[in-house]
Amino acid sequence: MLLNYLLDEDTKTESYTITNKKNAYKMPFMADSFGRFDCAPSYFTERDGFPICLLLYTEQGAGYLEYRDQKLIIPENCAAVIDCREYQLYRSASDDRWRFCWIHFSGKCACDFEGLINEAGPAVINFTGRLHFDRFYQELVRLTSAPDRYTELKLSNLLGELLSQMLLSRQRLELHARYREHRADIERSIEYIRVHYQEPLTVDMLAEISCISKYYYIRIFRELIGDTPYNYLSLYRINQSKRLLADTDFSVSQIASLSGFSNVKNYITCFKRATGTTPLKYRQTSLI
Repeated sequence: MLLNYLLDEDTKTESYTITNKKNAYKMPFMADSFGRFDCAPSYFTERDGFPICLLLYTEQGAGYLEYRDQKLIIPENCAAVIDCREYQLYRSASDDRWRFCWIHFSGKCACDFEGLINEAGPAVINFTGRLHFDRFYQELVRLTSAPDRYTELKLSNLLGELLSQMLLSRQRLELHARYREHRADIERSIEYIRVHYQEPLTVDMLAEISCISKYYYIRIFRELIGDTPYNYLSLYRINQSKRLLADTDFSVSQIASLSGFSNVKNYITCFKRATGTTPLKYRQTSLI
């Protein structure tokens, strides 16, 4: 096990240590300690063989991180997650001070989530926009300062939310970079579906609207939306039919036609496949 570090008298720290109950080890995530560092440029930590995961978030300045043969910069409002069993070195990225938050965590899902976040290589996640790290940190402080019998569960849920949002952010960035030029084309075809779902539509028509070849359109659509164009169209029609089933007295045959299905038999089959019940049973339960 390797551990080298340098602190100086000018380093300012704030730290919280969590004494977890026995059952906490069964949780998906377990917070072990966390805090803030405001350190001089001379500060560094070099380590491996430590059986825990670490999140580093820069509040001011920028951090430098060596991890998995990559050299990363963690600028303000950005974070990285690492598995401390592997070699790591982190310090200020310049001659200026580096103020950062850190969270040591473990649990049954900790290493799996770290692996997913860094699957395509060590990632630096931006917390501006959708993500707000300070909210998570303040909630960590609150839960730790006033523990109760459910604290470990609440901390696990909080860490799960934080890491899930980081994973989603990483995946969105990858998809955006890969299909940036076609995102607007796919969104145009989705808007067309929403306006014209009652009309006869085919994948060929949607691909033509997007100005993309059919098979490439299907591939991009599935990557960006998580489903095929055909399934998306079918589910959109079914969702529209649910409103009609609940709010009108139209027959199932009429609703099938109004929702864009070619015939009532196809509608019932698609509805049952998607919901596990028939349109009539859905209508009966929605009226209860």
